[in-house]
Amino acid sequence: MKRLLITLFSFLMLLTLCSCTTNTASKQELTNDNYVVTIVVEDGIEKKMEMDANKTPLIHEANELFYKREYSASISKILLALNAGEFDPIIYHRLGYMYKNGFGVDKDIDLAIDFYTKGLEYDQLGCLYNLGVYYTEQKDAENAKEMFEKAIEVNIPLGYYGLGYLYFNGFETIEADRTKADELFDKGVET
Repeated sequence: MKRLLITLFSFLMLLTLCSCTTNTASKQELTNDNYVVTIVVEDGIEKKMEMDANKTPLIHEANELFYKREYSASISKILLALNAGEFDPIIYHRLGYMYKNGFGVDKDIDLAIDFYTKGLEYDQLGCLYNLGVYYTEQKDAENAKEMFEKAIEVNIPLGYYGLGYLYFNGFETIEADRTKADELFDKGVET
């Protein structure tokens, strides 16, 4: 089942991206304040795509279901959206979260990490914090610290909390430093 889902998801993503890039003569510019995708088409030609709620209604329905904690329905909408040619990189963050926690699907940490990692390729910066949490759970202090520091660099307040957590009592190779932890917690609140 897992391999089938990965194969289906990969195929639909490829189909979606191919359908967006086959006609290099038409300029597709969608509008959204938050996200731009640049796709390199044949011969080095670049195409920029911005995500728009009007152009991705199924993705937005999937997000609404996700926030209502109707996870199985959210995944179904994501697959329908991809099949309909819709794409928004937020789906990587959503799918990673659902697979990591077993919400609406069987828990699959490896698949969750794959989705989070793919999300980073599309600037889904919330994936940094989630990867930091994963590495913390795995007792991998260096990678956890790296993810939280990257989250801080891009102004994700939870990055301060995650890094502060590592310093609060000390974690693996990170020496306890309550003063530093308090500073990080304060910065997280201010951000």
